[in-house]
Amino acid sequence: MPEPTWQKSSFSGSGGNGECIELAATPTLHLRESAHPEAILTPTPAALRALLTYTQRPSAERKLTGEGSMDKDKLNWIKAAEEGEPEYFEIAFGEGDDVDNVYIRVNTDPDNIVITTQRKWEAFVLGVKAGEFDHFVEGVEG
Repeated sequence: MPEPTWQKSSFSGSGGNGECIELAATPTLHLRESAHPEAILTPTPAALRALLTYTQRPSAERKLTGEGSMDKDKLNWIKAAEEGEPEYFEIAFGEGDDVDNVYIRVNTDPDNIVITTQRKWEAFVLGVKAGEFDHFVEGVEG
């Protein structure tokens, strides 16, 4: 498999270390948090399209609350999906001591979780809204 070329949002930390949520295609799709590159999600094109659609909604910018724990079974997972899709992303937002974390997973592999920060999530959402990742799902129905 060729080494993925990772793309981040142009809104990601230009003044800091540039860590962010990244996407790549090899042609399989991949999503990771650059600060923790070992956790890589491999969604279907339809699941990624649904995530990009979800992030266009105003609710994607709000902090939604979980139970304040990294316990994946206690987080309030929000389904980012089109109706009837068998594979989809789930997003959870921490609270309390965990308020800065955002958790991302694909429902078909719930133990593989990408953890990012609220700031990085917001930069990703801005990039999605600017159309920076549209080429990853061009031609995908939905």
